Amino acid sequence: MMEKDYDEIDKKILNMIQSHFPVHPHPYRVLAEQMEISEEDVWKRIERLRSKGIILRIGAIFNSSSLGFRSTLVGVKVDPDFLEAVAKKINQLSGITHHYQRNDAFNLWFTLTARDSKIIDQIVDQIRDWEGVMDILNLPSTRTFKIKVDFQI
Repeated sequence: MMEKDYDEIDKKILNMIQSHFPVHPHPYRVLAEQMEISEEDVWKRIERLRSKGIILRIGAIFNSSSLGFRSTLVGVKVDPDFLEAVAKKINQLSGITHHYQRNDAFNLWFTLTARDSKIIDQIVDQIRDWEGVMDILNLPSTRTFKIKVDFQI
């Protein structure tokens, strides 16, 4: 994220919505009141940040294991020429909470959550067959160490 892509009000919005997004019928109105700006301004700023790729998703994160779901960390060794295409396809899959690139042999990592391990295995097998995918690791979750991350902007 480049400094010119956002201002101090945008920074405040980004910091607030990470952990304090209002659970309310009109969440943007609540944010606007807290920030002492208009609801329309909050909405326009969030949409602008989303269009620039600074905000990728706004949504709840649930403790999936307490809801009976299974999750796994997946590492994928992707030919660098196909990295962007594979990342875009992963973005379209259901159950992906986030993914990130690493400068290592396994250069694309993501978490995958599904109703059961069979569905996870099917998705991992599907990805294994994609063009550019050279290897894949499926590392099922056995214990939760951290469920929350905030990035102070």
